[in-house]
Amino acid sequence: MPQWMKQRREEYARAAQLRLCKKCRAPVLAGYDADICALSVQIDPTPITEIGEAIALMEGRTTYDLTTSRGRKEIHHRAEHNISAPRRGPVYPAHICGRPMTEHAAPMPAPVAAEPAGDRPPY
Repeated sequence: MPQWMKQRREEYARAAQLRLCKKCRAPVLAGYDADICALSVQIDPTPITEIGEAIALMEGRTTYDLTTSRGRKEIHHRAEHNISAPRRGPVYPAHICGRPMTEHAAPMPAPVAAEPAGDRPPY
């Protein structure tokens, strides 16, 4: 197999994809959680608050960051040093069938208001 084809296959395999859970049919984000020695994981697509993350960890759930890299969304496992540091973005819990964490959903960020263009055309 040519090198470029191997690279493409790896890039697409690492990207998180919106799917339905095979058991409960709930929407999940599925993908690998690392570049090397990765696990295939499913996460709930709703980000959770700091309290929600603490509850998820006490329940035995793993938590994840969802980052953008090379134009695609990637799932990254949150280790102790990530959890104790200030958040850089939304955090997502591992999916458990029939147990969504919607009561601990993080609030949506406020929309950024566009500056008025004035007399200048937008082009």
